[in-house]
Amino acid sequence: MFKLSSQLILGLFALYFGRLLLLQGLQVTQWAVAIPEVAIQAWLTFLAVQIITKRIPLMPSQDLFFMAVGLKMAGTFQISQAGF
Repeated sequence: MFKLSSQLILGLFALYFGRLLLLQGLQVTQWAVAIPEVAIQAWLTFLAVQIITKRIPLMPSQDLFFMAVGLKMAGTFQISQAGF
């Protein structure tokens, strides 16, 4: 009932892995276009933190938590924070 062929499993893995790479790559590209003077390593670190914070179970405001952590990390990487 739950048996899938190995070819189908590999195809599904490739599909989801490709989707992950595409979406996360677009996210980093969006950040790099918005603030081009920041090194790519900083954006990849932000991306890693975003992926980790999205995986925390039973946390109702994961985006807000990522924003707070990102603001703290911006000082570490000397990235200017948006002001009003």
